[in-house]
Amino acid sequence: MTLLVFGGTGFVGSSLINRQKENEKIISFSSKKIEIIKKKSRYNIKYSLLKNYLKQEKENDAIFCASTRYDPKKYINNTLGVFENNINSIIKFLKILDNTSVRKVILISSYAIYGNKKSANSEESNVFAKNFSIKEFYYAQAKLLQENLIINFCKKRNIKYNILRLPSIYGPGSTLSLKNSHVIPSFVIQILKKKKHITIHGNGTEKKEFIYIFDLIKIILILRKKNFNGIINVGSNKFLSIKTLLNIIIKLTNSKVITQCNNQSFSDIPLRKVNYLKLKSHFKNFKFKEITNGLRETVNWYKKKLND
Repeated sequence: MTLLVFGGTGFVGSSLINRQKENEKIISFSSKKIEIIKKKSRYNIKYSLLKNYLKQEKENDAIFCASTRYDPKKYINNTLGVFENNINSIIKFLKILDNTSVRKVILISSYAIYGNKKSANSEESNVFAKNFSIKEFYYAQAKLLQENLIINFCKKRNIKYNILRLPSIYGPGSTLSLKNSHVIPSFVIQILKKKKHITIHGNGTEKKEFIYIFDLIKIILILRKKNFNGIINVGSNKFLSIKTLLNIIIKLTNSKVITQCNNQSFSDIPLRKVNYLKLKSHFKNFKFKEITNGLRETVNWYKKKLND
């Protein structure tokens, strides 16, 4: 079995590769390179040779976790660019799969597609562009289109698929660039770099849900083995206000900073509720990491990396 990871240098992709590289061969795709990875061996392969190489692989699982949403300024000021990059990447992914023997496809999607609906959104909820958040419109539209392209492709090829709709992901292995960071990485980096003032985007009362990266990796690996087919909401159903989240990080770092709100949130949805009945039926005994423990491990990872 070979694992194809599209977005292999990103947060989810690199975390998955580090977890699995001792267990199976991995082909990692990014915008700049294609790598063959197994245990401690890593080498690049030319795109022109990829088609013939993939023909030699008898059975593959493929995961698409490339998501162009980084750099908050671009996310706000270059919304069409965000849409374009997401669509171009999924088309490239499907072209690669079209000539490949695939057992299962997994797509990382987002709660953004639920838009501003206030009811607990389920996987069977009708999704309409008119409900999309104004500030997240192009990103949500791109993720919904990715989902539909994957579903259609897999149905035509009779391939099993899972689409994971997620809240914000955090944990060790996230970006080290303040420019590209959202919420948790942004707060941690600023505090560890001894910034005296931290700006909260919005008014601080907005509540968000977060999923710890290694919880997500565990769920992905379990889903690969399951006969389950379709969309699934993945999250803990626990919410924190941005102010509370920042206060936990300040306490964990034993820091003293002055915080201020700019009332300019990156999202215009203060709280998004999601239905988790399907998740509970397939992962009855799964326990998500408690947020304070996850933040502690995240802070410790950043301390080490920023001091290297």
